Amino acid sequence: MIINLLLLFQRTLAYYFSTLFERFFKRAQINETQQGQQLMSSSSSRPPVNEDVAYANFTLFQKRSEKARESLRKALEADETRANKKGVILLYKSAMRDFESALSTRLSSCPPYKHAEIRQQQEKLGNFLESVKDRLTKLGLFFIDFSKLFSLLS
Repeated sequence: MIINLLLLFQRTLAYYFSTLFERFFKRAQINETQQGQQLMSSSSSRPPVNEDVAYANFTLFQKRSEKARESLRKALEADETRANKKGVILLYKSAMRDFESALSTRLSSCPPYKHAEIRQQQEKLGNFLESVKDRLTKLGLFFIDFSKLFSLLS
């Protein structure tokens, strides 16, 4: 009886906090999207300094994208095989930072003939980032620091 009540309480808390974190991440994502659109619109008219710099920026974008995908692969593999979810959360956070780094590449700093490819890759990376945030939200429910949560709410 007590165990059933505890399980019900845990599920209720999980639902409450998942909706809370979902709202928080969506609000943060909307702000990031607006900032990204402002950067894209304000800087897209300027050409890069020269072709070598532009191609170096494109190469850097490719390396960051590959690193982000590799970080996500490691996090997913650990999520499926490890029982220690705290370590998995750290791997997902690392992947999230890598995705944000790749997404921070400005389109105008790369060669114009690569813009379509970069846009397409950034859209995919953005979807991966959203998936990572969703998974972190679900995993985070098990390791909530209530003092931090209550300070956020007040």
